Amino acid sequence: MQKKYFVAKMENLIKSEYRQQILQLSKSAKEPKWLLDHRIAAFESFEALPAEKSELFRKYSNIDSIDWAKFEHPAAKEDKKIPQQLANAPKNIIFTTVANAISAHPDLIRPYFDGKITKMGESKFASLANAAFSFGYFIRIPKNTTLKEPIRLANEIAYPNYLIVHRNIIILEENSSAAIIEENTSNLPKGNGSIFVSASDFDIREGANLAFGSINSLDQNSIHISHKKALLGRDAKTNFSGGFLGSAFTISSLENVMEGAGSSAQDYEIIFGTDSQKFNITSDLTHLGKDTVGKVAAKGVFKDSSKGLFKGMVKIGPHAKNASSYLAGHSILLSKNASSDAIPSLQIETNDVKATHSASVSQIDAEQLFYLQTRGFPENESKKMVVEGFMAPVIRQMRQRDVEITLKALFELKWEGLGASSLEAKKKEIESQMPAEDGKSKDIFEGHYKYR
Repeated sequence: MQKKYFVAKMENLIKSEYRQQILQLSKSAKEPKWLLDHRIAAFESFEALPAEKSELFRKYSNIDSIDWAKFEHPAAKEDKKIPQQLANAPKNIIFTTVANAISAHPDLIRPYFDGKITKMGESKFASLANAAFSFGYFIRIPKNTTLKEPIRLANEIAYPNYLIVHRNIIILEENSSAAIIEENTSNLPKGNGSIFVSASDFDIREGANLAFGSINSLDQNSIHISHKKALLGRDAKTNFSGGFLGSAFTISSLENVMEGAGSSAQDYEIIFGTDSQKFNITSDLTHLGKDTVGKVAAKGVFKDSSKGLFKGMVKIGPHAKNASSYLAGHSILLSKNASSDAIPSLQIETNDVKATHSASVSQIDAEQLFYLQTRGFPENESKKMVVEGFMAPVIRQMRQRDVEITLKALFELKWEGLGASSLEAKKKEIESQMPAEDGKSKDIFEGHYKYR
């Protein structure tokens, strides 16, 4: 009883303190009343919601271990400058901070706070982001516009013991096309990590095409929480790719909602856990329109005492005739203390659809290790080659060469126990060894039944 009382008292203190900080944040930014009301409602939602709505998954989301009281908020020190890029892009592109957009483009941005994509109460951490964001990007690509170069969103967490919260809104208007690369990095002193929370809405309108790559390599002191949701119009396309290699604890969710007929969504993710890292990764496919196509492929590799959960839901609504959906999560364990679970689900409300899911958790293939060692490769190098072959089919489909190179480089550095200071050199080394984009060769393990 004494422990429960202490925890309850601490939670009340934190809630009261954060509520006051949110009020002060809104006041200092001179935000409109509608946004302050939104923040307060979102904070109440954050207080009320559990980290996981299903009892099945709650054991994987142990946020009770987070000492929220030690993290300052808002992150007043945060660099709030937009990257200097798109100098040669069409002038009618909007690329600014969410704060600037609230002031300059309220009619464009308000519908997203009113629940056009992410609804109030949809998830605990989306509610936190809506309540407490101090930064974020607002991007609008006008119709019939194709960006030749990717937009880069670099989020470097530079200050220890901070709760850093971002809210991003990205709009691709009709028949537009863009690639965006998000890189989340930090290098904080041991025992002084921060929490990085972000929520992103993607409005992908009729005929638009988005490729979004996310590279997450926070230091292993920090916590990374991400919520992404995309709404696709008629014949719209998304290709999400993610690499989860950093942070002590990662909670990530992505949902592609294919509302428009003929829309399609793809999501490719890799996870590499070492030491005592924990990963809770969710990718959902929601089919609402006719003739929609969705695909999710996730691969995880876990060493030492790291733990992972991949879960996903394929939802096919009553009007989603001729929908086709595929959801797969596969993991390899490299040590006896590592663990992983893959829990795919289906919810189908109509006929004339195709829905497939698969999941597996296995040890590394001893026969393949033996084969490589008989060819003169040391044991550690043999393991690395098998793991690279396991991940290759997912990485090859990520559509963004920069993301592919960076993920391969980060993987190799982490495998070798080297720091990020060697990243640029490693990227150049990998790029020099890669075939041209239109002539990629297959890895020798890629066709093996255990790695497809």
